[in-house]
Amino acid sequence: MKKALCDKDPSVMACALNYFLDEIRKRPNDYKDLVNHFVVILKQIIDHRLPRDYDYHRIPAPWIQTKLLEILSYLGAEDETTSK
Repeated sequence: MKKALCDKDPSVMACALNYFLDEIRKRPNDYKDLVNHFVVILKQIIDHRLPRDYDYHRIPAPWIQTKLLEILSYLGAEDETTSK
């Protein structure tokens, strides 16, 4: 599933986020090593590096951004180092 995060097709990456969200809810400590990957994906989205097909009223991939923020909230909960 980690390879799916780096897939060239943004739809594959977005689907992988659903898997990671479910797993991170159960065991966030097992996935702390992926924080940088999630942040990089979020930065790419914010920088409009996804195709315009993923924009919604000129907002880049809002549903993917929301999913990433939810994942990061679980990973950073009660962990100041990860939150930074």
